Amino acid sequence: MAVTIGMLVASWMCIMLYTMLYGDQPISRFAEHVYMGATAGYYAYINMRFYWDKGVIQMMEPGKILYIIPVILGAMIYTRLYAPTRWMYRYPMALLMGAMLGVSMRTTVFSQIIDQFIVGNLPPNAPLLGVPMGVTINNLIIIIGSLCATVFFIFSHDFAGPTRYIHRIGRLFLLCSFGATYGNTTSYRYELMAGTFISNMLQPSDLLPYTLGFMAVVIIALVAIFKMGISSWD
Repeated sequence: MAVTIGMLVASWMCIMLYTMLYGDQPISRFAEHVYMGATAGYYAYINMRFYWDKGVIQMMEPGKILYIIPVILGAMIYTRLYAPTRWMYRYPMALLMGAMLGVSMRTTVFSQIIDQFIVGNLPPNAPLLGVPMGVTINNLIIIIGSLCATVFFIFSHDFAGPTRYIHRIGRLFLLCSFGATYGNTTSYRYELMAGTFISNMLQPSDLLPYTLGFMAVVIIALVAIFKMGISSWD
């Protein structure tokens, strides 16, 4: 029974969220607020549970008194919720951001620059000789695109003469990359939407009448909203 109710609520929320395509109106705003509230509550519980299990409980074990430091720093983050003590949360946030920045800079340089560009995109890992013609063309495109895109990002001054073509080629490769990334993201979102609709709205089949009935209610509500002037197409 609980699973059935959950599937119905999920399908109904999907329908209500996609009414945003018909303009800003109370139905889509209600679904958006419910979604954001549920997400915030879920992650608040997860974070508090992690804080309790990995901090407070660990601190109480013998020989682990040093866990009191992250426990205090974690508690100081929540001082932001109270105006007179809001300044205290800056100290744990500064430590957290500094540690994350230091770790991410090291991993980013090696994993996304050195390993991908120098190790992966240049010979001998991207050979041009002794491989099929299709592989040679692909590797050549990767090498030229990587070099030109890197030059486009690092050197931002105006290029003149023959070097301006390097700048233009790098810009072209970046635009192709951004377009492909956007297309893949859009395709994934549509696949996720179709999968959600099929799994929650059409399976099992005995839930279909309830979903169709709710869709009819939403359509009638939208018509009433626009007719009454609560929202408009503008």
